[in-house]
Amino acid sequence: MKNNFAILFVLILLPFAAQLSAQKLSPEVDKQELLEVMYVGARTGGNEKYVNDSTNPIPEPKTFTRIYRSPEIAFDNLWELWCNNDNTAIITVRGSTAASKSWLANFYAAMIPAKGEITNADGESLNYCFSEHPQAYVHAGWTISTTFLMQDIAPRIDSIYKTGVRNLIITGHSQGGAIAYLLTAEILHKINTGIFPKNLQIKTYCTAAPRVGNLYFAYDFEQITQGGWAFNIINPLDWVPEMPLSVQSTADFNPINPFAKVSEKFKQEKLPKRIALKRIYKLLKKHPEKAVKNYQKILGDKLTTRVNNAIGEITIPEFTNSMHYVRTGQSFILKPNEFYHEKFPHNPNKIFTHHSHHAYICLINQTTD
Repeated sequence: MKNNFAILFVLILLPFAAQLSAQKLSPEVDKQELLEVMYVGARTGGNEKYVNDSTNPIPEPKTFTRIYRSPEIAFDNLWELWCNNDNTAIITVRGSTAASKSWLANFYAAMIPAKGEITNADGESLNYCFSEHPQAYVHAGWTISTTFLMQDIAPRIDSIYKTGVRNLIITGHSQGGAIAYLLTAEILHKINTGIFPKNLQIKTYCTAAPRVGNLYFAYDFEQITQGGWAFNIINPLDWVPEMPLSVQSTADFNPINPFAKVSEKFKQEKLPKRIALKRIYKLLKKHPEKAVKNYQKILGDKLTTRVNNAIGEITIPEFTNSMHYVRTGQSFILKPNEFYHEKFPHNPNKIFTHHSHHAYICLINQTTD
């Protein structure tokens, strides 16, 4: 009788013991964890020639196995789900491909609100929310990619949670890193509003990611991930994290700022000085505003028809009067050393030399634990 009770007791506690013994994610850059994530990310989309480069092959992941690969979505976007035996899963997003519509997503860089609605070609309304801040703006092309991908990702998160997954790493390289930013913000919003479970721990490794939004988006993202739960891993020789082009105008400041009542302050000056100050201020204000309009026209309005031809007729929120892209989240800066420079020498004809997974993995291996 006692033996039967002991067996029953063990069977009841076994699921709980498995959860307690599962390794938890830690709020820091873990070198071995990051390398494993990079090995997974390099394989996202199945480019075997890329990972099996005879001069610089990328190792196989040690603990994670792919359990799902999505179809190609929107701008040739794709994501994969990898899991290990420790209740941890990785959502990894493919970066830019050779397809023209993949690059169309990158160039469609006019800003739209960080909360809004997209109507797809079937007339279905798809809501997205990366920030509740009314002045938070994000990249139009990557917002479309993220919103379309999320339709496939959300039910998979529900499914893996039911199997015991409590730790979720989100990652992507280059364009994939930009989308990983937005996915993180969307998933955390769904956790905070009760759509996803509260005990789902999210950790993000964006690698070589470009800038995805303005300062108010950055503020919100950094607040919801603060404490070491989201990183952009950057090779300082890589030009991609410096993109897209950015312009700050007076419209990008908080409502209370030195420029808000500048005309009233000019009235306090004597006439000659007032005229000179107005002229100088007009010149300083005019050029950034003109640049914003030009960027919005070239990287937004003129590309809209091409976007609709590529992915079907869609409707997105109106472009905002801003092109103020900033770095977002906590940056983890890698340090190129002599060994790296020998292995990846500068070559003006190879603009992605310092952007590849191979270059990043080399630098990560040179860092101390």
